[in-house]
Amino acid sequence: MMCVICLSFVGVGHAQTTKPVRGNLTNHDLLKAVKEYNRRTLVEAYDKVGHHDPKWDPAARKFLEFMVVRLAESGANDVYRSDADVSIETALALCEPLSDSNCDDPLVLYCHSLILKDSGQTDQFKQLLSRALQKLLTSNYPPNRKWWATNRFVTEVLPKDAVPDAEITLALIDQFVETMNVPEESPIDRRVKLRQMSEGFEAMKQADRQTILSKMKAVGKTDPWVMAVLEGRHEIKAAWEARGHGWASTVSPEGWTEFRDRLGKARDLLVLAYNREPSYPEPASNMIPVCMGAGGELSEDIEDWFNRAIIAQVDYQEAWQGYVSALMPRWGGSHRQMYELGCRAMMTGRYDTNVPEFLLESLMWIIRDREGDYSFFTAPGLWDNIDRVFTGYLKRPGSDPIWIKSRRAAYAFRCQKFEEVARIADELKEALRPHTFAYLGLDTEDAVNISRAIAGDATQNMAMGYTSEINGDYLDARNAYRAAKSRLAADSPVRAIIERHDRVCALQQSLLEGHVAQIPLASADDLVAWRPDDVGWSCDKEGLTFALPGMGKAELRHRAGKLGAKKVHVEWYWSSANKVQPPAVAMVVQDIGGDDAITVALYPDQNAVRVRGKKWTVAKGKNVPDNGMSPDVWHSLDVTHEGDVITVEMDGVMVVDHHQNDWLASGNSALGLWAGLQPTGGIVKVRNLTVQKIEKAPK
Repeated sequence: MMCVICLSFVGVGHAQTTKPVRGNLTNHDLLKAVKEYNRRTLVEAYDKVGHHDPKWDPAARKFLEFMVVRLAESGANDVYRSDADVSIETALALCEPLSDSNCDDPLVLYCHSLILKDSGQTDQFKQLLSRALQKLLTSNYPPNRKWWATNRFVTEVLPKDAVPDAEITLALIDQFVETMNVPEESPIDRRVKLRQMSEGFEAMKQADRQTILSKMKAVGKTDPWVMAVLEGRHEIKAAWEARGHGWASTVSPEGWTEFRDRLGKARDLLVLAYNREPSYPEPASNMIPVCMGAGGELSEDIEDWFNRAIIAQVDYQEAWQGYVSALMPRWGGSHRQMYELGCRAMMTGRYDTNVPEFLLESLMWIIRDREGDYSFFTAPGLWDNIDRVFTGYLKRPGSDPIWIKSRRAAYAFRCQKFEEVARIADELKEALRPHTFAYLGLDTEDAVNISRAIAGDATQNMAMGYTSEINGDYLDARNAYRAAKSRLAADSPVRAIIERHDRVCALQQSLLEGHVAQIPLASADDLVAWRPDDVGWSCDKEGLTFALPGMGKAELRHRAGKLGAKKVHVEWYWSSANKVQPPAVAMVVQDIGGDDAITVALYPDQNAVRVRGKKWTVAKGKNVPDNGMSPDVWHSLDVTHEGDVITVEMDGVMVVDHHQNDWLASGNSALGLWAGLQPTGGIVKVRNLTVQKIEKAPK
């Protein structure tokens, strides 16, 4: 079958048929090797050097066997997961007899701490990890487990702005070197160790990475292929550290020189690694960012290196993601080429892997680059290709039909296949999974109601109104909604749907016209403008309220429309059960469907503000005492995004963050409210939420 890509938004014809990709390896092979490696460094290591006691030995071995699979499959695509139950509920149950028997083996304690972290018991996680690490460092357990425990202690237990002392840094370096010097029991162990250790290696400071490489060379026991790949990745990282991540005009001549020199060194090292082992995808995949950065200066063809990577392993996601990034318009490519790559993935027919699903991922890359604009989803042929992917995965043995059909319904809605959405919703009923719609920036109930209305007794005007609404043409949408409403019977349930969307469009138009708009919060009907990601939100006379007993969180995102630069003001109130630990509260200004979000998060218990992951200590304000914010007091937050500057004001305390990239100058953005409660529970109330459009500052 020929792949159809007659997309009006890029103006392309039919794709060229591509020979099926036949990689020698898949991620199934790698995950199998990871589990074998985990078993040797967890279960077998405990048997050999662990602290044994009949009281806990059986429970400890059972728990470590469980962790072999849980650690390997964490974050894995469903197509690669086994039938093993690795749920957090099962994990906590396996930990109970260990606690009851006072098991003090450091490896078991370390793994137990990971379960506490995953279950949200942060304080207990930090305490148990610290306790485990003390004994683990003096044990005979494998160095990779010591390295992970030490690294987690540095990144997750120490204060975020703390500088690890020299002893800890040296321990991390030595543990890494020792891990890489342990002889491999099988050739693929090289890939396993590289997979497990490389991310932490690249997160280190340049000087520490260089020290590791120098020590590995001095000892001379590291596999040459691993050595070349690590050195190549170090040079890529160092190249960008020299250049910086700003616009080209901000790079110094010295920065450009070092950038090019280091990319040249990376190329030589990665080519060496590839020639040593062309059946492994890592070196070829790492050549993609080298080609992107160097342009044509190194005379390397980026597509050739991509092909080498997927010939080695057809489902090596780093290669697919790296290449689609290289095909973005900012790098000289086009949305057409990005989509063609997705079609190429689909045409492999490898439904035993996640490769065909990369068609959907390529579309999300395009959406992010189009600033949340889904309008091209109605292009001829696009739905046919999406449907082909879901049909293929439904036929795969062991697939989850509820999950796949729910995703299919969400994509069908974006493609305006409303009858298909209504059909799937009627089939699945309560089993329809809401987060599949949320991933595409949709509210499930809203999408289903609209689809049923359009597929049922509503007129064509309803479809026209919704199409105009999602495209940001709010005046046209309101006219179409009113025309649809006039043709409906007085008792038609569709009238309520139309009236709610008409109110949303009126608010959006007010925001676009630059008015200071107060977003209503005190009526349950007003929640139509919000998309709840979690349960627990309600409205009362005081405002929008989130309450949940025990630990939990909730998110709401408001359809803020294409506002550009804006000022957001919000007031909130919190009260926790113990009056000591306040919840975290966040205001999010986010691109719908994208990862480029500007988030202003308030952590009262830490007396801090974070903006897109960066942290400033907040100076004391009138409502910011030493031990965090006082309960039972209304607080206010002002966030202004103008050009490349974000200004945060909280109760008179101001923080300014300068960004080199203007993520929200245009695009389909959303406001979000997030609340995270401590285990004791409590409430968060939000009121007086206003949005004002402002002129974008000149660059």
